Amino acid sequence: EKAHSCYFSRDAYANMIKGSKYTENKELMIIPDTVHTDLYDGGNRNAIPFDKIDEFMKENGGSLAARTKSPTRTILTAKTRSPTL
Repeated sequence: EKAHSCYFSRDAYANMIKGSKYTENKELMIIPDTVHTDLYDGGNRNAIPFDKIDEFMKENGGSLAARTKSPTRTILTAKTRSPTL
């Protein structure tokens, strides 16, 4: 939420779902009181919500452990799983 690039994520998500019939497996996750680099290694407070990511992945075709050890790559993989037009 405090990342200087947060606006980019909000805009990208809005553009991704605008006019799309494939929105049910999309989610924008904003982590309160974090900056961009906190999501690389959890910062000093375990900021990476592995339980939420794993829940999302299980609901949408996999699990966190089955995908990758990188939470960033997992989030991107989960968010881009939709049929192309």
